[in-house]
Order: sequence, then C-alpha cells, then structure tokens
Amino acid sequence: VTKGDVRSNFHVSLSELQGVEKELDGYFKKIKECQNSTLPVLTTHKKILYTKFPNHSTYIIDEDIIPTLFEVKSTTSKDLRVVINKLDNEVALEELNKAINDDFMLKITDAETLEEMLTAETIKKIEEIILKREIRLDGEIIGLFNSKYFYVDLVDEDDPKGEKIIYYIKRHCLPDDKKIIVLSATAEKEIYEYVFEGVKWCELSNVVQVGNLVQVYDKAFSRSWMDRKVNCEYIDTVRDFIGEMPVITFKKYRSKFINPANLYLETSEGYDELKGQDIAVVGTPHLPIATYALLATAFGIKFSSDDLNLERIRCEHQNLRFDFYTFKHDGLRKVQFYKIESQLIQACGRARAIRENVMVYLFSNFPLSGFKRIRFAEFKSSLPENINNEEKINA
Repeated sequence: VTKGDVRSNFHVSLSELQGVEKELDGYFKKIKECQNSTLPVLTTHKKILYTKFPNHSTYIIDEDIIPTLFEVKSTTSKDLRVVINKLDNEVALEELNKAINDDFMLKITDAETLEEMLTAETIKKIEEIILKREIRLDGEIIGLFNSKYFYVDLVDEDDPKGEKIIYYIKRHCLPDDKKIIVLSATAEKEIYEYVFEGVKWCELSNVVQVGNLVQVYDKAFSRSWMDRKVNCEYIDTVRDFIGEMPVITFKKYRSKFINPANLYLETSEGYDELKGQDIAVVGTPHLPIATYALLATAFGIKFSSDDLNLERIRCEHQNLRFDFYTFKHDGLRKVQFYKIESQLIQACGRARAIRENVMVYLFSNFPLSGFKRIRFAEFKSSLPENINNEEKINA
C-alpha cells in the first residue's frame, strides 16, 4: 500500500503508511509462528476460517460458530447502479435493473445468476473499481459476487419502484481434518444437525442460577413496537423503574434510558464488564425476513415464497406456550427462534447470573426458560427480595 497511486487513496503520509507496513509485517510474522507452533493457540472464529494450523488436530470453539460460518450482509440497488455506471456498461445495467425489479424480488436466488448476467470479466472490473476506492458506496457490494444466495427487498415498502436492498449470504466452512468442539449456551441442536454430519450433542442446560431472573412477557418490545408513540408510556415506566441499572437494548434506543450499557442487544457476545451487576435487557431482536430466508436456504430447509409471510400464531418452544409474530412454516420458525433466543440469552448472560447473586430483568415477548414470567402490570412489585428461586420456570 505504500507504492504508486494506491497510496494517495488513503490520504495519509508515506511515513505513516510505512509504519503501518512495518506493523503488518510483524503481525504476519506472529501468525506464521503460531502456525508452526505445537503449543495451544488462542485465536478468533474468523482466523480459523482463513488460517491453517497444520500442527493442531483439535479446535475448541467458545460460543456458537454458526453466525461466523453463515454471514448475512447487504448492499443496495443504488450501489450496483453506481458501480456499473462507472463501467459505462448500459446493457449490463439495464439487464440488472430489470431483474432486480422483477425476477429477483422477494425470493431466494442462487448467486451464480449474477455471473451469468454480468459475465466474470465485468464482475472482475467491478471489484477493481471498488478496491481502488474511486466511488462511495452504502453497502458491502464486493461480497455479493462470491456469495451463495441473495434476496432482494424494498427499501421503502410504500415505493415498489424505488431503491432495493440486496441481502446475501456467504457460506464458510470449518476444516474437515480437525476435531471440532463447540462450547456454547446458544447452540441449537437442530441447527447444527442441518449444517454438520455426525454431531455428538452433550446437553448441560437447566442449571440452577445463583441470581434471579424475571421476564415481563406481555409487551412486544420489538423495534417497531418501541417506535410507536402509543407505547412511549410503557418505555418511560420501564426507564423509571430500572433507574440507574445498566440497560442492554437496541443501539437506536440507548438514549431512552438513564444508564445504557456500552454494548447493544444486537452484539452483546463476549462482554464481561457487567459481571456481578443487576441489569435490564429491553427488546425482542427481530431480524429482516431476508435473513431468516437466506439462513434457512443455506441450512437446506425447503420452503416457498408464500411461506415467508409473518402472522401472530400460538407457538410452543422450550415447553412454553405463547403467542408470537412468526412463520407458519416449521423450519423458518426454528431459524427465527434460534436467532432471537440466542441474542437474548447472550444479553441476559452478561450479568453472569449463573454464578453471581444478581437481578436480571428481561422485557420481551419471546420467552426464555429459567425466568419467572410476569405481566407488565405486576413488574413494579417484583423487587429482588420478593423473588423466590423456587418459583422460576425451568423448561
């Protein structure tokens, strides 16, 4: 990066880039040392996908590996248009625009279709333009061309002829010559059996918690629910009740609370700063339908476009019955529940209630086992000293 025209794209001095180059040399040297070592290596989920460790026979993976193996990202029709306009390829632009508006809308499409439409040469030129940083893009377009599937949806539901958002999924694989051990509180047996062959499952759930867990379950606390003015009074009541207690919620709504945690409901894995503290988790983390559709397809679950409609139905999960806005299709519903449940478990787990005498309040209409479930009208009287461990629901 310190040579030629590429350097000017970074808008930094030559000496600064030379410093970066020196740091990178040291970084790659350390990686090489790890690869040659026979000692235990501590690394990341991403690193084991792209780096070979020939002297190690076993990988022990902390936390669920599925989100790393199946990455869902997005770009926009605007991004595609900007890039192709740069190529001055009117034929490709016209063909792609027509397909996005007609053939690809609201359904799963094999990403090989893009190469057939644009040709490998055109895609290579697109990637070169992006890498040269000559244009400004909103999404992550470059991954689209080596993805597995994609799904086109409207940016604005009220404007069917307007801009589109293109979700896509990239499938990564673990090495097949290693013994893989996954340790996770959120791994879902059926999901792993979709993805891997010969899974040996060891269940260590239903552990008695040292702390106390209470869930207020009869209000949705989804993003759309929290957006509605009519629900402001409920959010205000929650804020006043929990006071200075750290709150884990959606990034968009952190400002609604007195003491928002330095992490978000969407990405709370791995944080330990709230260990031993009373906390509140506010939100039901629904994802776009496209995410569920892409994951289900990548897992090998068969469904039709008609199955992608959501409606409120009576469900049973973890021996709990409840009404929820979900899919009728069993496979899609399993994927949705897996994603929502794992994010809530991760967020609630930040207090480490399994070992710490803490109070965890969850405000969500997706039920978690192990929580004492109460209605919104009751939660004010549910102070820590009134919670009895024996009253908890253990599925």
